[in-house]
Amino acid sequence: MKNNKTYFQRLFTLQFTRKLVLYGFGAIVFLFGVFFLLRFVPEKAFEFSSPYFGTIKTTALYASNYLSEIQDIRLRVEGQRDTIDAAFANAANAQRAASNAEDQVVFAREQLREMETNAAFLQLVVRAYSDDREAFDELNKIYHDEINPQEVNVQGFTTNSRALYAIGVVNSITVLHSGEQNLVDLPVFPVGLYNGGKELNESNITSDEVLGLFQKYNKGSVSWQSGFLQWFSHCERFSKLQRLEVLLEIRKTNKSIFLCEWACREFFRLANITGQRAFHPDNVKIMEDWLRENGSRVNAEKTP
Repeated sequence: MKNNKTYFQRLFTLQFTRKLVLYGFGAIVFLFGVFFLLRFVPEKAFEFSSPYFGTIKTTALYASNYLSEIQDIRLRVEGQRDTIDAAFANAANAQRAASNAEDQVVFAREQLREMETNAAFLQLVVRAYSDDREAFDELNKIYHDEINPQEVNVQGFTTNSRALYAIGVVNSITVLHSGEQNLVDLPVFPVGLYNGGKELNESNITSDEVLGLFQKYNKGSVSWQSGFLQWFSHCERFSKLQRLEVLLEIRKTNKSIFLCEWACREFFRLANITGQRAFHPDNVKIMEDWLRENGSRVNAEKTP
């Protein structure tokens, strides 16, 4: 027991204590050095081999490299932010430009359609003033079709400019053809009229052939037709009813406002109708109503 105690006393001698302190101090220095490298030199790789701890190798370099790459990517994204914003702006501008272009195309088409409509309307006006009865009727139809009760002001006039212009033309033509007039052309039978190779004269022509000639030469020279119409309306070889019926058909079908005017004048003279305008859109209805009410009586009359 005494020997064992002496052994332990020798084991914990000053020399052993010194070695232990030295090894402890070295371990502290080693750990401090590792901490220093990891804290202040992260971009440097180091490796330490020890028979007790094995090999210690830092991954700071890899982490630093990843951080560097991330930083580079961030810088590149920052550098391209303006480009990206510009691309989005360009796309938005392109979309707005496309939308504006589409709106402009629609507007241009509407303007073109309006111009075409106005051009067609002006052609109707020119034709109506050029003795075209169909154009006159179309203008009158435009007025009645386009007038809107919501566009009529307190004075009773429409605010639709197109309808207002149309009725203005209709009224002016009506006034021009409704004044007091004497016979423009002499009521004579024209020479050189043929129907199916047969020469017509005032002694053998029928009321149907008279109407056929006006339909055949519709919108032709109105000079001889005017004299021919007046000859027919005064020719007592035909009954009054025959003449009234032919005059009504001429007013309904002839394309000349001038001839329609004289068909109305002669009809009103034969029917003894007064107070009516010689040419008016309502004349056809007035003439038809009068014939329906008085046709039988006129047909029974002994005198033409």
